[in-house]
Amino acid sequence: ALSIITLIPLPTKYFTNMKYDTFIFDLDGTLLNTIDDLTDSLNYALKKNNLNEYKVDEVKYFVGSGIKVMIERALKENIKDFDAVYHDFLTHYINIFAK
Repeated sequence: ALSIITLIPLPTKYFTNMKYDTFIFDLDGTLLNTIDDLTDSLNYALKKNNLNEYKVDEVKYFVGSGIKVMIERALKENIKDFDAVYHDFLTHYINIFAK
């Protein structure tokens, strides 16, 4: 599943007695509310592939099991378009965070 994950290396001189030297944060939907970005990217990909778009309140029911499952839920009977929608979604979603 696609998630925005941030690795924060810890300076070992301050944390010498710790078992781990890195914290991992799953930001996407856990620490950050990204439902608007997910909806924008999903709708971008759906529109680009001539498919119906969704409102934020509808997309909320698609999320929680990863990006691929979200797209499968949104596509319903249009599952044949999965690869194109998935590619377009990723391209758009990654570009949101690249800015």
